[in-house]
Amino acid sequence: MSFITRALYYLRRKTVRNLVTFFLFATVASSLVAVMALSKSMSGKVIEKNNIAQTVTLSASNIFVGDGYGSGELSEKALQEIGHHPDVESFVSSVSSFASLENAKPVPIGTSEGDYRPGNLETVVNVEGISTSEKDNRFTTGMLSLVSGRHITAGDKHKVIVHEDFAKHNQLKVGDQLTLGRDPIRYIGTDKTPIQAEIIGIFKGKTFNRPNYSDELVSNTLLSDTTLASELFGFETGKTLYSEATYTLKKSADTKAFIANIKQTVDTVNWQNYQLTEQNPALKSYNRSIVLLQKTVKRLLIGTIITSAIVLILLLIFNSQSRLRESGVLLALGRSKWDIMAQHILENILLALPAFAVASLLGQMLGQSFANQTVDSVAKTVRADILKQLGGYSLGADSQTDLIMQTVKHFQVQFTPRELSQMLVVCAGLIVVGILIASIPLMSYKPKDILTKIS
Repeated sequence: MSFITRALYYLRRKTVRNLVTFFLFATVASSLVAVMALSKSMSGKVIEKNNIAQTVTLSASNIFVGDGYGSGELSEKALQEIGHHPDVESFVSSVSSFASLENAKPVPIGTSEGDYRPGNLETVVNVEGISTSEKDNRFTTGMLSLVSGRHITAGDKHKVIVHEDFAKHNQLKVGDQLTLGRDPIRYIGTDKTPIQAEIIGIFKGKTFNRPNYSDELVSNTLLSDTTLASELFGFETGKTLYSEATYTLKKSADTKAFIANIKQTVDTVNWQNYQLTEQNPALKSYNRSIVLLQKTVKRLLIGTIITSAIVLILLLIFNSQSRLRESGVLLALGRSKWDIMAQHILENILLALPAFAVASLLGQMLGQSFANQTVDSVAKTVRADILKQLGGYSLGADSQTDLIMQTVKHFQVQFTPRELSQMLVVCAGLIVVGILIASIPLMSYKPKDILTKIS
């Protein structure tokens, strides 16, 4: 009788034991494919999206820059001068303003204390002008996401995107018009004619910190083109002062050399109040969460492979030891040791194949579960460290300030044939190694010694 026939007979006779082996194979294989898919998705999605592009942020070096309401001191000339540097591929600028709503109402915060605003401030909302809203940090970190319409792009004029809560509260949709009164707090112009702005998009999202006032609500923040925000503030054409700019550099650029060169050659920026940084200070926690996710996923991958190896090897050793008598009889009947090992390998492969099929079905779901738990754990760790560093100091809950608390919230685990093939190779290798280790007694004893040992 060939080892193939013996393997098939054994699988039919030992149903319970084989079911246990199949279950363990399926569990190990599912875990392996899950962490492999997780590791691949982590490096391929999150890291590619946020770390490959070289960016330099021009931002205030302290909170007292401007008028205390978020305005800036960066001139258009300064931004353009840096933007024309040969190492710059593109840049995003932002300008801040307030506006009073003429034909809409702010979303209430839910408490009478927070909703109270004296006089003409009851209808005030934030208007944040962004040259390209899709590249705004709040969207790239996942704090906000577009649900309908389109983003603000360069060249737009009198366009806004609004929060879904604001749209629902005022029964607004894409294409509707908002009438915005000029900045009631710091307007510096003379023309007080309200401005008509078209809603071109609706976004969703929320901040981590709980707001105390209605104007801190991200729901009451309008994202606009820079022209609209500038006109609401009262800046004359060409004299807008910006609060921040982010420059995307060409891949060939040396970031440190670029920063040093700009500081030496550009004298239109007050370098006592502003700084150029490789990493946006507001995104420190977000980038730290990426690094921590990388380390956690790497440890999870290594730990899963080691645990899987131990479980499989112990299982195969147990199965082999329990069949020493059977092996001794086969050796006494003239079967070679390699023939017996081939039978054991074939039996386990026939059990592993359907287990691999189960793993291919469960792997992505299990991997996504691992990803969600890892993201939550990392977020809690990073935010706890931030709160500890603040020493009890309370941050504002507006969306720009709340960027300090942002971490990676989610990434989608993608299961590909590559992860399945890697899992097949790893599992097959572990099975072969396990059987070789389990067969050491079989290879070292003679048939008589085996039968005597177990009699």
